[in-house]
Amino acid sequence: MLGNLRYGTSIIAQANNEAALCTSVVVRADSPIAKVKGWNKDYPEVYGSPETVRGKTFLATTLTSSHYALSTWLNVLGLKDSDVVIKNMDQSQVVGAFENNIGDGIAIWAPHTFIIQEKGGVVFAGDIVHCKKSNPIVLIADTKYAEAHPDVAAKFLSVYMRAVDLMKNTPPKQFVEEYQKFYLEFVGKEYNYNQALLDLETHPVSSLDEQLAIFDDSKGPSQAQLHQSDIAAFFSNVGRITADEAAKVSDGKYATGKYLKLLKEQQK
Repeated sequence: MLGNLRYGTSIIAQANNEAALCTSVVVRADSPIAKVKGWNKDYPEVYGSPETVRGKTFLATTLTSSHYALSTWLNVLGLKDSDVVIKNMDQSQVVGAFENNIGDGIAIWAPHTFIIQEKGGVVFAGDIVHCKKSNPIVLIADTKYAEAHPDVAAKFLSVYMRAVDLMKNTPPKQFVEEYQKFYLEFVGKEYNYNQALLDLETHPVSSLDEQLAIFDDSKGPSQAQLHQSDIAAFFSNVGRITADEAAKVSDGKYATGKYLKLLKEQQK
């Protein structure tokens, strides 16, 4: 969203969805928040209520997907950011503080979600899926270049989709050792077998046909465009972008499926 606003980029495909378990609000198992489930009948898997949440302190990395998850969860409970205390920390600090009994809840993303789940004693009060939103990682292109060279954009996607096809047709267990090596090189930390496997299993990738469905705007805004609209609204509500800026990106139309369609035609 910011890339389009500042640099004229387009979203041309989805990498994976970070919503299911990966980006969540977490509370301690003995928290009053964890004792109430389904307060909002439209969201039966979400924990908490206005009474148990209002005024509580939450640790999050603000203006990130964890903050987005927290705000989305609060909205399900009829609350706003201003109804709680949000303390800004990086993700490692968030987990460390929570383990030292600081804060009433935290908003975190993978791999921290897997690490804290493995240690036990916590409840996932609301992830983005249960709050009926999405948090996709996306592939972007420079709009002017892609429009001038659509064949290159389609070829780029063809290489990416080869990797997707491999991952969708291979048991995740077969990737664990390679993924652990990648994680050590990329992040500089060890990732145990169970964490790495859970990470792979909870980051689903989408086939070309699934991608085309996500980007289908033939009957109104696509799923991809609606997500960008949600992101624009979030950043506007927290004051990260102005109302005028939000208006420029609120329709999410910079998420386009035309290069995916071109790839489909080339495959035919």
